[in-house]
Amino acid sequence: MSPPPATSVRAWLRALPEPANIRVDGETIIAVTKTARRWTLCERAIGPDWRKLEALDAKGHVLRRLDDDAGDDDEPREPKEAEPVDAESMRFKLFAKLLADAYKDAHGQNERLFMQALKLAETTTAALRSYEKAIQANLQAQAAALEEKASGGLGGIGDMADTMVQIADAKRALDSMKANGGKPT
Repeated sequence: MSPPPATSVRAWLRALPEPANIRVDGETIIAVTKTARRWTLCERAIGPDWRKLEALDAKGHVLRRLDDDAGDDDEPREPKEAEPVDAESMRFKLFAKLLADAYKDAHGQNERLFMQALKLAETTTAALRSYEKAIQANLQAQAAALEEKASGGLGGIGDMADTMVQIADAKRALDSMKANGGKPT
């Protein structure tokens, strides 16, 4: 049940006089539009599983017939899926396919952008952790320097009291930072 090559079907479709409609297997009627791609659309609407084509004029009279002589009548035919039969339906089906393809492409691009944003967030988080560690190390170094200054007895009682207050403030800041999960207050 192999139909003639598409080129012979197209030549049959394009023969003069041009048909207004095409009847497939005595059932389905396909309207032939006046668009530039009308023969391609007709071939798609006809499909590969036809047995008899009839070209009809505007009044419904048969202009010519084309039979699929290669078909075996004893062989059962598979039922055809409902297909659009006019050019406008074919254009709508093509538009729906293009829209679905565009959605799939956009989804892939959005996924890539999301992954880039996630990497940026991870990099920023790592930088903030490094900054917190640097602040903690700086506060510890200041506290150690103040303790050394206080224990060295370099000044009088007033200097020592000031140093002790500074040490207490630095320790309080360090303890507060530890209590807040390493975040400065």
